[in-house]
Amino acid sequence: MREVTEIARQRRDFKAQQRVISEQVLELKQQVKDIEGEIVPLKQQIAVNNKQKSQLQQQLERTTPNPNLISQIRSLQDYENNAKKLSQNLEQRLARSTNLEAQLQVQQTELFNLKTQIEQLDAKLAVRQAQLKEKDKQHQQLEREFQTRTMELKLRDRQLKKIELQIKINQQGLASLEREVNNIEQEYQKIRKGNVGILRNQVLASTIIKGNSIETVAEQIERLVTQANLNALQATHPDTSDRQQKILEIAPERITQLKKQLVGRRNYVVRIFSLGNHVVGVGAASQNENRNIQVFIDATPDRKLFARNEQIAEVSIDPTKMNEDQIRQQLNILIVTAQLRARRAGILEDRPQIGDGQLATYVQFLDSIKQQKFPLEIGAIVERDTYTLGPPIIKLQAESGGKVLFNTYSNAAISSSSVH
Repeated sequence: MREVTEIARQRRDFKAQQRVISEQVLELKQQVKDIEGEIVPLKQQIAVNNKQKSQLQQQLERTTPNPNLISQIRSLQDYENNAKKLSQNLEQRLARSTNLEAQLQVQQTELFNLKTQIEQLDAKLAVRQAQLKEKDKQHQQLEREFQTRTMELKLRDRQLKKIELQIKINQQGLASLEREVNNIEQEYQKIRKGNVGILRNQVLASTIIKGNSIETVAEQIERLVTQANLNALQATHPDTSDRQQKILEIAPERITQLKKQLVGRRNYVVRIFSLGNHVVGVGAASQNENRNIQVFIDATPDRKLFARNEQIAEVSIDPTKMNEDQIRQQLNILIVTAQLRARRAGILEDRPQIGDGQLATYVQFLDSIKQQKFPLEIGAIVERDTYTLGPPIIKLQAESGGKVLFNTYSNAAISSSSVH
């Protein structure tokens, strides 16, 4: 860049010198023109004097001496003296003209040299400017590449954070499942010790309540409590004939609070849970005992959480490298992942139902996977719109290269030769 600046400065200096010399050349040309204008009349006057001198000489040769001879001779001498002065003046003018022409030639030569130098500087400047333009173009390209790389790094960083978050969520989900497994194992141990009719956290009844008015809400809550009471009575006292016994223990203030919560609101999913385990034969109200079943009532807004044909989980399976146990393990991971996704979305009954829920459907899908000769992507697809209450009804679907091959509804496996 400094070299270009120096070339531009030299070019400006040469241009200034060129203007000065051009003005001097014009001035010299004008002087030469003026001298040439003076030389022409001098030459004409010398020619006239020479002619007059010649005429006088001829007259002197033809005439006889007379008193005017001396006067004529003097006139002739005057012409000669005047002619001599004019000749000297002419020589001076010619010498000056020659000198000016020589100066003009020098200035024109210098002007030509300056013009040549300016043209060379222009060419050099054009080369440097082209180089600078190319470097600037390369710099801009590098800048664009840098910005692209920066965006890619930011995108990868965001993706990495999403993956880390997903891993954390999955770990939390697995920890939650492990806790549930431990709870189930504890419940199972209790069941082994006695005939348990109701498990802790078991849903005794559920419904969707639309809060139009206090009367409508109260009526729907009453029906829900009655149904939960009947289900609990049948579970703990299957042989009793009195279906009107009240064995649920619900705080009245909770019913009042629930009515206020639901009146004038959108649809809510209302469920009644058992707070503990209850063995068959225990839990009926009697004259001397209070063994009612304590319950908890939960109300959750009912909304659509999964849309039909939405994919909520996916795993990769390569039947050419996996045995049946490994394929089953991947399918189990797929189902657990779908359940975790449903739980995070807020679905209450989050365990997915595969197709029609029949074991034969699952087995047939597994057999179709084992027959394939190429890697597959297995997705868990929501079969219909799923709301808060759940559960999600899903179909397992196998794809390869973006093409759907079969699912738990069709199970029409396409041969590997028709795909690859």
